Amino acid sequence: MNPLYEARLTAAKSALVPALFTETQFSVLLKRAQGKPLSQTERNYLSTAIKSKLKATLSINHLNLDRLYTREKSKRALLNQIITSYAKSGITLVGAKPSGKTLPANQVIEEVLDNFTEIDARIADLLPVYISKNRNNLRFFDLFSFVIEKGLVNIAGYVFSIVQELAPHPRFSDFLKALERHKENVPFLRDRRYEKITNLITQDDISKRWNIYTLNTLEHYKDYFELYGE
Repeated sequence: MNPLYEARLTAAKSALVPALFTETQFSVLLKRAQGKPLSQTERNYLSTAIKSKLKATLSINHLNLDRLYTREKSKRALLNQIITSYAKSGITLVGAKPSGKTLPANQVIEEVLDNFTEIDARIADLLPVYISKNRNNLRFFDLFSFVIEKGLVNIAGYVFSIVQELAPHPRFSDFLKALERHKENVPFLRDRRYEKITNLITQDDISKRWNIYTLNTLEHYKDYFELYGE
C-alpha cells in the first residue's frame, strides 16, 4: 500500500468515524487498503455495509450536496445582515437578534426585492419604511439598472409607490416615472399560493397600478410607518 495514501486515510478517520463508518468498519477498510487478509466476518462487512456506504459517498460527491449546504449557510448570513441593517435604521424585528454586518442601502433593497416571495414576510412588509429612512443613501440609477435586469419592475414600482404615498420625495417620483415606462403585464403574486385565488383578492389602487396580488393594503403600511417611521 502507498504509505502516503495510508497516512491520508488514517488522518481522515476523525471525519469518517462515527459520522460514516463504525470503528470496526473503518478498521476493515484500512486493513483492506493495506492488503492484509480479511476474515470471513470482515469480508461480509466489506461486501455489505462498507461498500454500500462508499457508493452513497460517491453519489453525494456527484450531486454536490455540499453546495446546497453552503448556499443555505450563505442565505442565513445574508438574512442576518439584512436584519442588522434594518436595526441600524431603527427597524427592529421581534425575535430577531441583529448579528451580522450592515449592508449598503442599495444592496439591502435589491436583496429584499429579489427574494420578495421567499424572505421573512416582516422584512418584505417593512421594506417601504427602510427605503424612506435611507432615501438619502440610495443610488437610484444603479437600483433602476438592477430592477430592469432582474425583471422586478412591478414589485419595485409597488414598493416605491407605497413609499411615495406615505413619505413623498421628488427622487421617488422620478424613479417611479422611469419604472412606469417598463411596467410588465405579468401579475406578481406576493405569495405563490395566491395563484388560484386571484379572483378573491381585492386590489387597491397601487396594487392594480403595478399588477400586484397581495393581502396587504395601504392601511397596513400606514401602521408600519407609524410604528417605525421617523
